[in-house]
Amino acid sequence: DKAMEIIGKILASDERILQNTDGRQPQVVTDKLNDFTIDVIARFWSLNSDYWQLRWDINKRIKKELEAAGISLTLVPRQMAIPEANAT
Repeated sequence: DKAMEIIGKILASDERILQNTDGRQPQVVTDKLNDFTIDVIARFWSLNSDYWQLRWDINKRIKKELEAAGISLTLVPRQMAIPEANAT
């Protein structure tokens, strides 16, 4: 709940994010409950001209503010095995 609250405040505070446009408001929702993580989606609307820079800025700010609040962004470790080609 704390993470979702922080993300919601971020979305509410950026003037490039359209608030209550045609009945649509920024959303922060739980998408998946995984074994070791919970996937959260932040959904918002903006002008087309603002979209990409806004998306990058919001992602960076979310990471920074969650870490500052002591919420870790867990990366699930992956193991990759590359078989060696048989030399003939």
